[in-house]
Amino acid sequence: MFRQSLIDWISGQTQLECCGEAVSVPEAQTVLQEKDPDLVLLDLFLEESDGFELLRWLKAGLSKLPVIILSQHAEQQYATASLDAGARGYVSKAAATDELQLAIDAVLEGDCYVSGRGAFPLAS
Repeated sequence: MFRQSLIDWISGQTQLECCGEAVSVPEAQTVLQEKDPDLVLLDLFLEESDGFELLRWLKAGLSKLPVIILSQHAEQQYATASLDAGARGYVSKAAATDELQLAIDAVLEGDCYVSGRGAFPLAS
């Protein structure tokens, strides 16, 4: 339900387009290899695995592709672990779409974004 709501929101944005979706790591890998996205919105919970597995795969092969983690966990430890693993953003699923738009804009401009903290420069 969350994924469909997210796709519907993206479809309503003039500057965004959903070029694919997946429920598992293998399915996501296939979609990412077939498409050329500018950004990945990644849930930490995927079928039979977790988002960290896909994030590690992305960073190994598509290291420049920015990733924003969407999570039900608001705890700072998940945000820190996500950024340490290579994500450029971390947004709570409870956040308003305005905050998600801020995160997308910041990450596409080269910054990082964390719910509750806002945008900040990418560490060198």
